[in-house]
Amino acid sequence: MKKRLATLTALAITSLSAQTIDIVPGWQLLGSLSNINVSQTFNKSCIDIVWKFDNEAKSWSAYSPDSSIQNLLHSKNLGLFEIIEKGKGYWLKAKSSCSIDTAPTPRLYDLLAGKTFYTYQYDEWGIWKSAYHFGKNGILSVIDCQGHNEKWQDCEEPWITNWKIENDTLKLFHKDTNCSFSAEAKYLGSDIEGFTLHIQNVVDSCDPSENCTECENVKFYTTNKTPFEVLKLAFVGKKLQFGNETFYFRQNDIVIADSGDDPTKIASYGGIVDNKLKVSYSGDEEGEYDLISRNSNGFTIEFFEKSADGIVRANGEVSATTPLQEFSQNEIENALSDLDEPSNPGLAFSESMLKDKMLIVYKPKENSKPSYCITFYNDGILTFIWRKNDEILQLNGNWYIQEGTLVFSPEDNNAYQVWKIISYDNGLYTYKNNWYLSDGTLDDTDTRQFKFDTHCPIDELVND
Repeated sequence: MKKRLATLTALAITSLSAQTIDIVPGWQLLGSLSNINVSQTFNKSCIDIVWKFDNEAKSWSAYSPDSSIQNLLHSKNLGLFEIIEKGKGYWLKAKSSCSIDTAPTPRLYDLLAGKTFYTYQYDEWGIWKSAYHFGKNGILSVIDCQGHNEKWQDCEEPWITNWKIENDTLKLFHKDTNCSFSAEAKYLGSDIEGFTLHIQNVVDSCDPSENCTECENVKFYTTNKTPFEVLKLAFVGKKLQFGNETFYFRQNDIVIADSGDDPTKIASYGGIVDNKLKVSYSGDEEGEYDLISRNSNGFTIEFFEKSADGIVRANGEVSATTPLQEFSQNEIENALSDLDEPSNPGLAFSESMLKDKMLIVYKPKENSKPSYCITFYNDGILTFIWRKNDEILQLNGNWYIQEGTLVFSPEDNNAYQVWKIISYDNGLYTYKNNWYLSDGTLDDTDTRQFKFDTHCPIDELVND
């Protein structure tokens, strides 16, 4: 428990380093979740003026992107300022609506220099990893490896090229007696797993087939994933249709809907078999499974079922030429409505139950005092507020409903919680809470209670 709370505290600190603010015309009182560089953040035509009050000096200071207002402030001997400190409030007057991002764009050199990043790919030839080390001496070393079940093998000799940053653009270049190579990459943004570059202007004299002007977006990961994690990464959030069946690949399970008479089934990720994704079943179908692999035209699924003598044997295969596609939450809800046995009727979470609502969580052992507050927004974002060492902390995250359970995770971490309602009595819900690590391993389980409210009793929160 202490380890998990320490992790949450660290996540809270990092998650508060970025904030997107929706500005409306007129005056508004705002707060800062991290230090804000004023001239860098508010130098926009939609902003009229920003005011900050120094409580110790009992004085006001201001900033405006409008030079005429700046001159007026100077003539009135009003102090100017460059930084709004974390946790401080400020007044802002806007001319028009706009969106402000308080997280500065990282310098590309600082993002890359001296670090190693990974790209991943799954195609008809297998599972691949490329490791990129950006040396501070301007040398880029790249190693390509192929995944075999759970291990990376067949790693090739590293190929070496040069890198530098010019005008916020990553430039790669290499020339020897046989070949010349050059490429550029633009930084598109970061998330909890890494960052994305847009590759462009590739010129390769040895392999002209690789030449392109506007090439592709490539995700660079900070973690060295296993082959199974890479394989799963290719499927999660997508759907794939084989005959009458549509496979919906979610983070922790696979929903299989049948357009015929068969009910919807729930399957699990069973690992890798010969570079193929294993889809495992439970219950009456225990021991049966499917294998999904890529081919040159799409995907192939192989069915393995029990014969009359109880032995699992291959029963056939079907190919799909349609690509993996995104699916909507409505599709999942429609598929789950066809389950043989809906889970916990009347005691299940739903989107309508939580959207734009706040719930207060209690630990029974804390004499019914509130432990933390969670606000759920209709875009799948949540805000989590709790107290640690007498300090109020805030953490942003993501949430969704899965088979009547609530699943949510911090925005900058792959660990997650799954809540399942056990009982309800006079406005108070009792639920079981499972804590999972990023690889899906169960880390801890406890039972807590919650109720809905319209405000968070911050002064009453107990240390967690």
